[in-house]
Amino acid sequence: MMHRLNLNGYEPDRHHEAAVAFCIHAGTDELTSPVHQHRKGQLILALHGAITCTVENALWMVPPQYAVWIPGGVEHSNQVTANAELCFLFIEPSAVTMPTT
Repeated sequence: MMHRLNLNGYEPDRHHEAAVAFCIHAGTDELTSPVHQHRKGQLILALHGAITCTVENALWMVPPQYAVWIPGGVEHSNQVTANAELCFLFIEPSAVTMPTT
């Protein structure tokens, strides 16, 4: 069974801090998020389980103990395995020079 990834309406661009981080536990079902984008760049670290990020013309698979960088403004969707534990870091583009790819 697959459910929509619910971050309780979290919208990273509403926060004025240069960086915001938090971790989630996916629970017993796979989770998905619809295609979206945000101004802030996003680093996703898979502590346990895995996440697959779909971006234009690419599919990025992130196994446990690895991370993926999604530059700000890039449309993407995510699929999270059951029982995954993930950490998210959202970084304001003006806060630091980050890769664009």
